[in-house]
Amino acid sequence: MLLACRTEPVVRAELEEVCGAPSPFRVLPFAGDEVVRASETVRVQDRVVYVVSRLDPFDVDAVYSSDAASTVWSAGPCGEAPQQLASGIDDIFTVDVWPDLVLGCEKATGNVVVLDPTGAAEPHVAFPAVPQFPLGIGCGLGWTDFGLLSLDAHDEETGALMLHPFPADPRAGVSSPEVLLDAVRFAPSSGGGPGMISGYLYTFRDHVLALTPEETLVRVELADRSVSTLQTDVAAFSATPPFLAPEGGRYLVWQDAAVTKDDPSHPEGAIFLRDQVEGGDVLLGETALRWTFEPLWHGESGLVQLNLGNPLALGARLRLFLLPELDSVEFAGDLRLNAVFEGGRLVGGSLFRDDFIDLLEVPGGERARLFPREAEYVGRDADAVRLLEVPQCCIDSDFRAEGPLWRVPLDGSVATQLAERATRFMTDWDGRLIGPLDAGARWLSSLVVIDTETRAEARIDESVHFHSIDASRVNEEGIVSYSVADGERSGSTWSGCPRPSAAANRGRRSPSGTSRSTSCATATVDRCRGCADSATDRPRRSENYGCPELDREPRPRSVSRGPRWRDLRDMSSSLREARQRLEAELITTRLAARLRRESHE
Repeated sequence: MLLACRTEPVVRAELEEVCGAPSPFRVLPFAGDEVVRASETVRVQDRVVYVVSRLDPFDVDAVYSSDAASTVWSAGPCGEAPQQLASGIDDIFTVDVWPDLVLGCEKATGNVVVLDPTGAAEPHVAFPAVPQFPLGIGCGLGWTDFGLLSLDAHDEETGALMLHPFPADPRAGVSSPEVLLDAVRFAPSSGGGPGMISGYLYTFRDHVLALTPEETLVRVELADRSVSTLQTDVAAFSATPPFLAPEGGRYLVWQDAAVTKDDPSHPEGAIFLRDQVEGGDVLLGETALRWTFEPLWHGESGLVQLNLGNPLALGARLRLFLLPELDSVEFAGDLRLNAVFEGGRLVGGSLFRDDFIDLLEVPGGERARLFPREAEYVGRDADAVRLLEVPQCCIDSDFRAEGPLWRVPLDGSVATQLAERATRFMTDWDGRLIGPLDAGARWLSSLVVIDTETRAEARIDESVHFHSIDASRVNEEGIVSYSVADGERSGSTWSGCPRPSAAANRGRRSPSGTSRSTSCATATVDRCRGCADSATDRPRRSENYGCPELDREPRPRSVSRGPRWRDLRDMSSSLREARQRLEAELITTRLAARLRRESHE
């Protein structure tokens, strides 16, 4: 007698056509160990440009191989005329000054190259040997309306601030770097993100805020290269991160250089808030600014945060201020803020102790458990948060972890379960969720669509690389693109949107609680399928890879990683990178806190 475990049958999602063919439709064939990087896909000049990386043959937990060079490919929207453009480039992007050109960063050399999407011209080095020091986040510090900024290090604590202006001819010209400041301060241990080094340097579309070795906070105007002094005797400062406020935020937080409490690594001093619109400084307290990760992270939402000492220390406090009145309240120093809502309502948890999520009130100081079990904050809408029941990354779990997904209202009403299981990388679409599940070795997963009303799952495809899924076009065009690593099926694949359900046709409610009709409208389906021949009603494609009537529409904006950061995908990617950098910095302290807690139990 044979015994076998009962398994649930796999439900397949019904898919619309793509490019006049059934879904899934393979756009480009690749080797079984090659996958597309979703965050590095750019659409320009009726071409789609991809970065293709290899899987690590030895490390099953590595996202990509660190030894094999990535390649850059382009093709038409349906895979027409594929061309390899370059190799050795992991990062491609566009900037607003040159919206129809694709740029690439060669991390090995620091060269920024201009790529011809058609492949007719060889890659051109427009910005040679751009310094990557100190953070190693790519070529240079960040893009502005006037060119690329970088730091040329003198030593471990100072370097020259450089501007690499846009050459007049991007396809033939070469940028000549200019020195904006002979010396600016930084620290190798500083955190940061695109366009910033926490505590020392913040870059924006048309200006830079920097701290000099003489402890002077200065502003550099990129238009005329002029330098003005904002404040002397400054130990450190903080501004709104540039990916949250590309034009520059209203407020600054700065620490006076006069030491009020000496500490070898975190000397304390008076902390001031400056209003750059109305002028004037307000004393917030005395502490070391370095104890707080980006005090103005939520500044655009009207909140300033300031740690009064080491957040790991017993009795440590975090002081929060509401702008502009500066009403304040204190909470435990290990508070981790996730979201700020109107009326002084905050959602957050602990950096180190546990993974519960609380609702907090400012300036009242109330703090109450929002959800009865440990979970991770993954999103919000106007009056609720989304919580995923998984251990916090990155000690107990990684991004492959999955668990129940909940929508939890702030008013204390009953939480709604949106999915029996989900991951951190789910995309909303018409009351449904699209994303990876069952991710295992080499980050291969099932791509599924989940109905948030019934919590039913339907599979779109399998052997899909977790980080290749690009759902940025699903709401406008009904298309999800991804890579499959599965023998002969391997390659970059596009899939049409799952067909609307009966509930969608009646006008379902999205996970945010608002009524929505299906996004798989007739125009979207026609765009997916191609043009229908009036005589035969068979799908056909025009020479411009789309319907002639659609060719008259404005071209979709290219993805821009330039100074404006308008593309939501890039903004969310930047926020994710900054948050992951913070997570990495906190892993050691979280682990130390846990070991200390367990030793006391």
